Amino acid sequence: MSIFSYIVALFLLSVIVFVHELGHFLVARWFGITVEIFSIGFGPEMIGFTKGKTRYRLSWIPFGGYCKLKGELQETTPDSLYGKPAWIRILVLFAGAGFNILFALFTMSFLYFVGYKEIVPSRVVDVLPTIKGKSSPAWESGLRPGCEILAINHQPVLTYNDILEHISLHANKPLSLVYRIDHHTNQTTVTPLLSSSSGLGEIGILPVYRVVIGGVLSNSPAFYSGLQPGDIIIAVDGKPTSFYYEFRYAIQDKALMPVSFTFVRKNSTNTLTITLDKVEEKGFLGISLAGSLAFPITNTVKSQNLLFALKKGSTELWKQFLFTIKGFSRMFEGNLGVSQNLYGPIRIVRETALITQWLEFSLLIRFIAIISLGLGVANLLPIPGLDGGHILINTLEWISRRKLPDHIRIALENIGILVLLLLGTWILSNDISHIFYRR
Repeated sequence: MSIFSYIVALFLLSVIVFVHELGHFLVARWFGITVEIFSIGFGPEMIGFTKGKTRYRLSWIPFGGYCKLKGELQETTPDSLYGKPAWIRILVLFAGAGFNILFALFTMSFLYFVGYKEIVPSRVVDVLPTIKGKSSPAWESGLRPGCEILAINHQPVLTYNDILEHISLHANKPLSLVYRIDHHTNQTTVTPLLSSSSGLGEIGILPVYRVVIGGVLSNSPAFYSGLQPGDIIIAVDGKPTSFYYEFRYAIQDKALMPVSFTFVRKNSTNTLTITLDKVEEKGFLGISLAGSLAFPITNTVKSQNLLFALKKGSTELWKQFLFTIKGFSRMFEGNLGVSQNLYGPIRIVRETALITQWLEFSLLIRFIAIISLGLGVANLLPIPGLDGGHILINTLEWISRRKLPDHIRIALENIGILVLLLLGTWILSNDISHIFYRR
């Protein structure tokens, strides 16, 4: 990835952090609370200026930011946070997450209002016989390449993405599938396995791809034969191969044998005879696919007016919120890998940089909305040190009409910060391990 992609990613994530801190800032100022520092980033100040009683600064560490309010832990003066009633403190503390949620709603609704086109895989799937040397759940359940999955757990599915949404969060849980193959409709049960690499459920299916070469491996039969990216393989030993699974079957029993490949290059049809290698006892050519879908679905998504866009945006965010909650519950149950799916700042920046590199407007806007929603929800967790922990304490004080002693509140804050530091260290090390060792 280019440095420019990372710069854009950091900028976009800084916008999300800015929105969060702006929420605290505006509501605090509304109620007459002094904001001492408004910072984007942590660590030493890079540039800044002072206006009124507030120091505005951009700091060197570009992960996060903070809005330092006067008297955050104990009352000092009437313009301090703890110099205000509990209900005002709750509003100020909630404002950061609230602004993130509103920003997510705005960006998602904006996306549906301006409209976009998306190309997604259909519900016709390829089925792998094995996963990591074991028989795949999909194959064992009777699914075969070219079958069309119609419903999962009695819920209709329209695209491959709908299928993955069901499978990914149901590791080790049986799913009822209705599918169609050769004009016959059947029903089966499949239990997704927990993938050690992704931490998600998988059954051994892929979208159906055409055999368009995306890359050629060095020192492979494809490399020495002169096959090139962009070539479209249309037949193996004279037998048509419209789909990748047909190509896969055609070569799997021909290791170390000469095989005739017919391919199209720039509107010209050619034929080569290539002797295959053997990998895992199967014939191996040495190509990767370009990702050309065999049955792409092109959707034009655009709401009729702003009200419909707002409704669609809120519905999509609610769906994503429930998906996130289900993900956390699966982690606690042990059915979803924690280390693979709990992202820290490094992996968030990396994933954002990947998406910016694709230059896909709708995907980028959707991703930013989801990150903003996630930041807002995470900050509301009732953990001391987070906004949610402060809100819980202040809510108890509001209900009881009695303040916690300062030394207890400060002790809870310090414990919360220690827990967050330990958790942050683990997540950061997990990010580094995931990126460098591809666990």
